[in-house]
Amino acid sequence: MSSITGRHLENIDINSEGGVLVVSSNLTGHTWDGGLTYFTADANLKEELACSRLSKEMFVSLADGAWIDATHAVVATDNGSVDVLTLEDGQFVDPVEAIQHHSFVTSVSVFADGTSCVSGSDDYYVCTADVREGKLLRKYLAHGDTVNQVTAHNASPHMLASCSMDGTVLVWDSRNPKPARKVSVSKDTATSVCYHGNKLAVGTQRGELLIKDLRTSSHLPLKSVSNHSRPITRIKFSPSREDLLATCGEDGLVAVVNYNLLNTQAIYTDSSHTDFVTGLVWRSDNSLLSCSWDSSIHMHSTDSSASNSPAVCNGY
Repeated sequence: MSSITGRHLENIDINSEGGVLVVSSNLTGHTWDGGLTYFTADANLKEELACSRLSKEMFVSLADGAWIDATHAVVATDNGSVDVLTLEDGQFVDPVEAIQHHSFVTSVSVFADGTSCVSGSDDYYVCTADVREGKLLRKYLAHGDTVNQVTAHNASPHMLASCSMDGTVLVWDSRNPKPARKVSVSKDTATSVCYHGNKLAVGTQRGELLIKDLRTSSHLPLKSVSNHSRPITRIKFSPSREDLLATCGEDGLVAVVNYNLLNTQAIYTDSSHTDFVTGLVWRSDNSLLSCSWDSSIHMHSTDSSASNSPAVCNGY
C-alpha cells in the first residue's frame, strides 16, 4: 500500500462513486513539489486503510484540487497552471493545462454541471475554463490583491463567489454585463467562501463564520458564529441537510453548526488534528472527512449517538 504523496495535505474531495482524492504539497527542502492520492471510500476509515492507494507525484506544489467526475480531477499548482488529470487504467495520466495564471494558483472549484471550473490566483485574476476542452473561457480582474478562495455555486454553472486579501467578497453571474457584485459581510479579511442556493457563507481571518442571505439588501449577516480562533480555511454546506454547515481552520478545529437554530454554537467540534486543517468534504452518510498539514485524514460522525473520536488515517 503506497503512502499519501506530499507531507502537507491541502484538500480532500469525494466523487460520485465514492473515490477519495487528496491533493498535497511539500513546502520544505530545496524543491517544492506535491502530488495526488486516490483511494476508495468504504463504510469507515479503517476499511479505507485496507484499500490500495494510488499516488501520483507532481513536480509542482498543489494548493487545491477537486473531482470533475468519477475519472477526471482538476488541480491548482504553484507554477500558475490549472491542470486536468484523467484516471485511466488505475493511473493518473499526465496533466493537461486548462488555465495559465501569472502567479501561483490559490484555489479551484468545479461547477455543478461538470463542464467547467473556476480558479483564483496570486495574480489577482479569477478565471473560468472548459475542463473538457482544456480551454480558457473568461478572465476577470476585479480584485486588487491575492484571491484567497473561489467557489462555484452548488447548482448554477454561471454563478460563483470569490474573496481576496484586498478585503472584498464578490458574487458573480457570468450572464450579466457586469458579472461581479461586491457583498458587504465583514470588516475582517475573508479567507474562505461557500455559495449554496441563496446563501453565502464567509470565513474570516479572525475565525468568524458569517452566513448571508443574498436575497436581502441588509448589510448584516443572517448568522454570525465564532467557533474558530484562527483563519477559517474551508466551509462546506451539507448536500443532504441544508441546515448543516461544516468549517475547518488554522486552529486545527473541525466544527459543524446548524444555522437554523437560534443558538448557533457548534453541534460538533473536533480538535484532534495537530496542524492547519485545510480540506473538508461531506460524505453521503452525513459524516465528514478532513485533511491537515499534519499529514492525516480524519473521519467525523455528526450523529450524536456515534463516538466523538474520529477515525484517523495517517499518511506517514
